[in-house]
Amino acid sequence: MSRPLTSATQSILPYGLADFIAPATKIFDKIVFQIPSGWKESIDAYHNALGRQRPNYYLDKEGKEANYDVSLGGRNVPVSEILYEVLKTNDNEGQGKPKIHAIGHSYGAKLIALATIAALYKYETKTNKIPHKSLESLILFNPAFRSEELGYFPECPEEILQAVPRNTDFSTFFSVSLKECTASRYFETIPRKAIVYSNSDYATGLIYGTGQIFLNAEQTQWTDSLIEGYTGDYGLISWAPIPRWYRQYILKPILGGPLLVWSAGTSILAWSYRSIRQLPTEWWHHVHINDTFNDLLGKNLFSKTLNAVHFFVPLDKLWNVDVDQQGLFRTTMPALGRSGLHNQDKGHSTKNSLGELKRFVFNDDGESHPGTHINSEQFARMVCEENWGTDLTFNNPKRMYSFDASSIYDTTKIWHSISGSHGDLRSKNKITKCMGKGKDLSKITGTFN
Repeated sequence: MSRPLTSATQSILPYGLADFIAPATKIFDKIVFQIPSGWKESIDAYHNALGRQRPNYYLDKEGKEANYDVSLGGRNVPVSEILYEVLKTNDNEGQGKPKIHAIGHSYGAKLIALATIAALYKYETKTNKIPHKSLESLILFNPAFRSEELGYFPECPEEILQAVPRNTDFSTFFSVSLKECTASRYFETIPRKAIVYSNSDYATGLIYGTGQIFLNAEQTQWTDSLIEGYTGDYGLISWAPIPRWYRQYILKPILGGPLLVWSAGTSILAWSYRSIRQLPTEWWHHVHINDTFNDLLGKNLFSKTLNAVHFFVPLDKLWNVDVDQQGLFRTTMPALGRSGLHNQDKGHSTKNSLGELKRFVFNDDGESHPGTHINSEQFARMVCEENWGTDLTFNNPKRMYSFDASSIYDTTKIWHSISGSHGDLRSKNKITKCMGKGKDLSKITGTFN
């Protein structure tokens, strides 16, 4: 996180004066530095998971064989490597070995999801074992990414490639490889998977969506990895007799500058083109499909007339903040922490495929798998009553569950938090939904429950 002003005052001002002005400096840092730096945090999550080099660079390395970046702070090891070592060590424990749970929040959710894919893939290629139940669960709180950002395609294990008929043409061979060697292949080895989201998570809603207009994370993380893969200390041209200073101060600016301009330009143009092209159909779809006013007015011409206005002005926000943002303000898709898996397309005439995660949520006909979406009322009862069922509850490797935590993570006032409920999982404030049930639970306690 970027909080330079807050850090500077804490380093300079004595007698508790830094604490006195901290509320003001934190707001300033968040608006001026932290929110704009979100897109780079997304790229950093990608690199922290897979390493600064090419994603497959570490796959054939073991321990000290890998040329990790070394500094006074130690070795810069990707999380996927650490998780792989944990899985390998745990595999030798025999009976009674501990269960491993992978949990991430915000960009940390993207980090742990990517690291899990890479670690399970390396485990399979190194041990020749399918990593079934190597991880017990994967839980992503307020994930600040969309499914397209999991676009890391590891190379296929040899036995899969050998299973493809030898006379198969290249395009079919390539499509079979990608189909069999993607994120979903390794997610299916994890018995329990869930995403926890909230309607008032502005960080993964408006803030994330706005950032994607200017720099698309899926595109920039790939190009950034490409630059590092070629010009880094252990990149593809590191063997050449080119001084390090030349690569750092000449090659990187020459390649990186134009790529930054290109990434920003294409991101803006792509969003503009898509929004303008879809605007008429999106508006027409909203007029006929939106049900915001049906309970109040019924499904008639008057409610459809209000829908025509509602597309441009979210009228329902005036009386009910616990609603899905739709209309013109959803021209960009939010991150999964704002919509969950099932509501990613809500309010749109065109449907997003959900990429790697679609098969865990929808069947081939586009219908949701029963029980995979837990609404806010159900989730509140489960948290307040601390009743999550048996160990078999939500235990299905072919499913991924969305938990709507809007009734628990319910911060909506921007003067309380600019990012809304994004940080509620660690809040010590009481859960208002539980108070009437005789419970006195804080949000952080509810999170661990």
